[in-house]
Amino acid sequence: METAKYNNIVVKSYIELLLTKMPDYNIESEGLEKLMPWSDEVKKLCTIPNK
Repeated sequence: METAKYNNIVVKSYIELLLTKMPDYNIESEGLEKLMPWSDEVKKLCTIPNK
């Protein structure tokens, strides 16, 4: 969660994303890499909006 915060990710949104997407990914480095807080997909879906 600290890594998510460091990457300006909304933690609640990130957890929801993990719980919904993780079952769809194979346990391989490619699939897991897409779920990391620094991935472009996660940043696009869970980044804290600018004020």
